[in-house]
Formats: sequence, C-alpha cells, structure tokens
Amino acid sequence: MTGVRPNGSDADWHISSYSSSTSGDCVEAGPLTDGSARFAVRDSRHRDLGCLTFTAPEWAAFLAGVAVEDS
Repeated sequence: MTGVRPNGSDADWHISSYSSSTSGDCVEAGPLTDGSARFAVRDSRHRDLGCLTFTAPEWAAFLAGVAVEDS
C-alpha cells in the first residue's frame, strides 16, 4: 500500500459490482486523476475518512489475487 489520503476527490470512482445498492455497504475504487498512475479504494459509507492508495503494480497484484479467489 502506498498511502492514505485525507480525501478522495481526485479519483475517478467506480462502485464495486459486488456492493449492495440497498445496504449502503459499498466499496469504491478508481484511478487517481493526478497523473500518478496510482489507484485508490474507499468505503462509500465513510468517504470522509479518506482512501487508501496503491501503485499500479500493487493494484494489479490485488486484482490478480481476487481473480484467483473468484474462479
């Protein structure tokens, strides 16, 4: 993990397709728009708590691990 950002206003957020639209328990992720090629993840319910940021290789490793678990 690269770091924690105080807010996530500078990311192109996408809500997880596994998140429930009725419960409010959602995870959002998306690339930062600052040109750094980093990705951010945050809790939709607590956006004010900031987000975690990851480098492109860290994010790719996470996605590869999720794909293995999902198959």
